[in-house]
Amino acid sequence: MALVDAGSSPVVETVTLQPEDARAESLFLGLRLVRGVSFRAPPARVGGALRELYANDFNRLADAGLIELTDDTLKLTGAGALLSNEVFTTFL
Repeated sequence: MALVDAGSSPVVETVTLQPEDARAESLFLGLRLVRGVSFRAPPARVGGALRELYANDFNRLADAGLIELTDDTLKLTGAGALLSNEVFTTFL
């Protein structure tokens, strides 16, 4: 608060994510939402078509019953929510 009161930036450290790290972070943050991740309007920082980048992973996770894929979205199933850390590590 002293820095803000003095008109200085309170930011101590910043991290710039590489594109692949930004994609992974966007995926697992989006998968935590009930609505999941939209393929039509992915976050700008994702860059690239998610379906193509992760096609094999998405198919494997869908076959295991952990994610649900539609034309528009990717989201966790009930089982996927219980094992979400396993799903998230796929994208790291």
